[in-house]
Amino acid sequence: MLHRTLKNLFYELGEAHNIKFCEANSDSIAPLKVEKDKLGCKPLWLFYKDGLEIGRVEGADVPKIEKLIRDHAPKKIGT
Repeated sequence: MLHRTLKNLFYELGEAHNIKFCEANSDSIAPLKVEKDKLGCKPLWLFYKDGLEIGRVEGADVPKIEKLIRDHAPKKIGT
């Protein structure tokens, strides 16, 4: 369900709002590995805007993830 929600958000907001969705392997990035070790098997979602972390969600909380994306989606000029 989460994959479908993110895919739909990408098609709805990604182009018009200049949003990029990225996935990182936490085992390959030391600071993310530390977070992963703390959380166990729960996914960690990090949200950045202008290079600064603006939010994080632990676990697959679809409504919270969607709200963070929508609340911080910048409008492109002319849209």
